[in-house]
Amino acid sequence: MTLAAAFHIVRGEYKFLPINVVLGGVAALIAYGRLFVRPTAPASISIFRVPKGLAPIGGLVLVDFAPV
Repeated sequence: MTLAAAFHIVRGEYKFLPINVVLGGVAALIAYGRLFVRPTAPASISIFRVPKGLAPIGGLVLVDFAPV
């Protein structure tokens, strides 16, 4: 978000800076919550979890290449 803010400053688009601050604050709040407040527990890697992880990727590929 700091690079986005710098990009907007260089281009003279000062009206977009509050959006960068708000979105950066939301991202920082989520990162803080995931790291310190309620960290995600590590999960064991097994062969049964592989299809479950590949299913969304397969769905996105099908949607991407489906005729419109």
